[in-house]
Amino acid sequence: MTAKPDLISVEQAKAMDVARMTDLFKAHLNPGQLHFMKLLGFHKIKVERAEGMFYIDQNGRKILDFFGGFGSLAFGHNHPRLLEARKKFQEEKRQEIAIAFMSQYAAALAHNLAKCTPGDLDMVFLGSSGSEAMEAAVKLAERAAGSKRPKIVYAENSFHG
Repeated sequence: MTAKPDLISVEQAKAMDVARMTDLFKAHLNPGQLHFMKLLGFHKIKVERAEGMFYIDQNGRKILDFFGGFGSLAFGHNHPRLLEARKKFQEEKRQEIAIAFMSQYAAALAHNLAKCTPGDLDMVFLGSSGSEAMEAAVKLAERAAGSKRPKIVYAENSFHG
């Protein structure tokens, strides 16, 4: 008989203390990043929630978020309008990812983006990561240049995505 794996539930994760979180981060995520967190004293902080431009730690202290999700949190953490729209979308059991079928939401978003961009930028690529964005940009550049520019300038041992 196979033993059940020792999985951590969402509720257990929520109740996790900083020491256990540090051990798991070191064992399963990024020991190098943990080293830098320790230099800044960030390894002692357990973020309990995030609102707007602030993290709120286990002691209720507000910490200004200077990272902003590296650009992905333009509206801040848990913006009420975004949460409400997300909640409604989920409650209505809307289609999340459009691969096999067209999505009216993706079509509307693409239309809106095309209307907001300058010139004749009418086509939209909806990716979910920096890697996809970079790959699409390289392919688009190659296609636009044709045989005129067969080379791409890049930084060796560099990564974006």
